[in-house]
Amino acid sequence: MAWDVTDWLSSLIGPREAEAKVVGDPQAVGIIDRMAKNPSPEYLAQQYRRIAQRAQAAPTTVQVWPNTGDLPSGVAGMYEPATQQITYDPSLGALNLRGTLSHELLHFLNQQSAQPLPDEAQQHAVMETQLGGYGYAPYQERQGATPPVGTPLSHVETFENWLTPKYYETGQEPLSVTLPPVRTMTTGLGGPGDVPRVSPSQYWRPGGWRR
Repeated sequence: MAWDVTDWLSSLIGPREAEAKVVGDPQAVGIIDRMAKNPSPEYLAQQYRRIAQRAQAAPTTVQVWPNTGDLPSGVAGMYEPATQQITYDPSLGALNLRGTLSHELLHFLNQQSAQPLPDEAQQHAVMETQLGGYGYAPYQERQGATPPVGTPLSHVETFENWLTPKYYETGQEPLSVTLPPVRTMTTGLGGPGDVPRVSPSQYWRPGGWRR
């Protein structure tokens, strides 16, 4: 039987680690875990919580490791799609690492989403409006941030798609998928077989009919 490196790596971790979806350096994994459990009502903390929870629930595992010389000078973090690995600068401190790790996790979640954006600049544009900037500014500079007035609806929809499970995980269509309008028949007599006529301006989305 041929030797399999995947089997060998799997043998090094216990059942709990094998089930984890965010693995790697204990410092980073711990920060992400605390983000996922942070009950703060602040907008930015809420989004960090949603990002962390979605990454932990995603069917694909992402690895998170401190920089060992791979990061270009001045870069706080990097996501490698081919290996699904995040590299980050551990010198930033736990407070600022929340923003860096959230940023990189969004690149990972974009790759996992039902309708990923192929261009990194497009991804950054969404992060800029939804997370108070796509760079690695200190947390104090982002604290209190909310989406600016005039934020494109496409940015909101993309962000929500990143944080929404794919249809095969839930049995539902992705949030952005709009099914054709359905017309129903009614006799107008109020009988038990009557159903309301559906306006063509109404469309089905998970959770019910929406205008």
